[in-house]
Amino acid sequence: MTNAVLCEILRMGPGGWELLLKEANSGVSKGKWNGPGGKIEQGETSEQCVRREILEETGLQLGHVEFIGQLTFKGDGLDFLVDLYRSTDFTGKERDSDEGRLNWFGVDALPYASMWDDDKYWLTPLLCGIHFDASFRFSQGKVAEAVFKVRDTQGPKLASDGLAGSQPTDLTRPNPPEPASGEKKQQP
Repeated sequence: MTNAVLCEILRMGPGGWELLLKEANSGVSKGKWNGPGGKIEQGETSEQCVRREILEETGLQLGHVEFIGQLTFKGDGLDFLVDLYRSTDFTGKERDSDEGRLNWFGVDALPYASMWDDDKYWLTPLLCGIHFDASFRFSQGKVAEAVFKVRDTQGPKLASDGLAGSQPTDLTRPNPPEPASGEKKQQP
């Protein structure tokens, strides 16, 4: 099994929240839009890896990162355990790398048709501030089986937006984290 990291980087854009994605030039994700990340090197912690990978792939230096959970991918030659993070706290100017080109997408206009099939299952919960673990088994490039386990739904981002509590959570309504210091908060 390959251990890796993935970080979904968010910012407040002119039209609302935006997610930074990379169109991979090579590897298992070639031709797909995906969050930046990569394999954990020997002797490296998951958080050290996510900071290194983001700097290498995007030119951005991360401040606070939030651990969301773990994603497991199997089937179709995949055997990955991925630590999933998100962040709105970064400095620097994003730039393309040898690994792929970058683009900011509005969270309501993500290119799902050009992304991994599993992304449609877990990106919305991530945007809603839900901490979770998920496992995906692929067959012929599509998710054949998905198991999703919520770790925590009582975080401050959910409670402040009225999504937490005894009522079912509306996972169709993105609720990215609070803006990093100095950014303007999105109005509902």
